[in-house]
Amino acid sequence: MQTDLRQLPLRQACARTALALEATDGVWAGVDLPGEHATVEEHAVARRQLAMVVAAMDHQPEPHRRRCLAIREAMHHAAFPGAGAYVAESASA
Repeated sequence: MQTDLRQLPLRQACARTALALEATDGVWAGVDLPGEHATVEEHAVARRQLAMVVAAMDHQPEPHRRRCLAIREAMHHAAFPGAGAYVAESASA
């Protein structure tokens, strides 16, 4: 079974982070950023692609949102055992 990378729960958080950090290179949320020596237009295209990832994930149905939160909580527990539950809903909604 192949995973549809467009639907991974952390993809939106990755895209938001790339936009917040004003990242210029690398692959963020499946979007290949053009690098620091690229033109302004190339960066604008990449930022639009990242914004589209965020917007698409914002319009997911309620069951998908709940699944994203459950996955985030499970990842938190795996990374920080015994730390209690902390899941920021705004990061996945």
